[in-house]
Amino acid sequence: MPAMRDASVDRELVRLVGVLLLGAMAALIDTTVVSVALGDLAKVFGVDVSVVQWASTGYLLAMVAVIPLLGPLVDRFGTRRLWLGTISVFLTGSVLCSTAWSIESLIVFRVVQGLGAGLILPLVQAILAQAAGPQRIGRVMGLVGIPGQLAPVLGPVVGGLIVGSLGWRWIFLVNVPICGAALLLAGRNLESPGTTPTSRGSLLKTRSLVVGALLVFLSGACLYAPMLLTPLFFQQVRGYDVEQVGLLLAPQGIGLMVSLWFTGRWADRSGPRVVAAFGALMLALGVVTLALGARAPLSVLLTALVCMGIGLGGIGIGASAASYRDVPSGSIPRAAALVSVVQRAGASAGTVTAALVLQSGSFVRAYGWVLALIGVSGAVVWFLPSGAAGGSRSDAMREAADVDCRC
Repeated sequence: MPAMRDASVDRELVRLVGVLLLGAMAALIDTTVVSVALGDLAKVFGVDVSVVQWASTGYLLAMVAVIPLLGPLVDRFGTRRLWLGTISVFLTGSVLCSTAWSIESLIVFRVVQGLGAGLILPLVQAILAQAAGPQRIGRVMGLVGIPGQLAPVLGPVVGGLIVGSLGWRWIFLVNVPICGAALLLAGRNLESPGTTPTSRGSLLKTRSLVVGALLVFLSGACLYAPMLLTPLFFQQVRGYDVEQVGLLLAPQGIGLMVSLWFTGRWADRSGPRVVAAFGALMLALGVVTLALGARAPLSVLLTALVCMGIGLGGIGIGASAASYRDVPSGSIPRAAALVSVVQRAGASAGTVTAALVLQSGSFVRAYGWVLALIGVSGAVVWFLPSGAAGGSRSDAMREAADVDCRC
């Protein structure tokens, strides 16, 4: 597919987004869909839930371990063949999981599935960043982010329906038609732009990528720390039960999805700095309200969650747009791998630190730590590029227009 250099998000690019997200949704939902079946799996295989949990842990560890291989694999095979191969590995792992005869075999097959899933999401970002170019990267990343926010909500729901009606093996077999359709559509619509192998050290000389990756790390921590704290806040401080908390957290997801939609367009028009700065302010407002909201009206707390969602979207889009903005087209796959690893590291650091602070202190102290983290993010924001992407990358975009379909 020829690279598209105009600023509009045309039908061809939207179709490409749809083709890639079909495969991505299977991997995203599968991250959480198994969680509802842990009890059933423990009974079927006659082991404790703590042992069955390794079916999820092994999947996640395999996802993280394979990400650094993205750049070399794209250099070797091209994005089209790697996408088809990655979906095929995920599909094979899904089928194998459905045939598991013991907990040991299930864990091994989940690792196979995770090796495929780990490359899917960064590969989606790499392909779309190459196709969109710097003028449209914000809107494209916004479109990609919306399904990512729906997956954690849909996963347990879908898993519960499948386990209750068809049994645990169909949690994995349901991926077969989805992956089959993804392979068929990708074979018809996806081509590989040429890539120019680039060392990781060379990428780190790109200032916008370095600053964007640092902000990705911080935004990952800012996202996952409140994800740990907020449900506990509503349960332990405000006295709501688990079922109610799930509904109470919905405004944050709604705010995030809305934010991903409009901040992507805003970042393309005005540059990533102003969008990320707006996101930091909104996120800080929401966190301060929760930190001081032990006796606040519920409507105030729900508004704070909306602000947090909008803020997280703004920071995330600003960081993503900056990360890919000045990277040569052929080096984007390696940049996507770097961004994905950094994001997961930030999420882990945020979760662990928030848990430690809460254990040794109070919710006010824990949210205060998140607020300090937002302050650091706000300082980093001022080093992001300002203004819309101009013509400085015209040569790189012309390079992307020369299609090298490595079939």
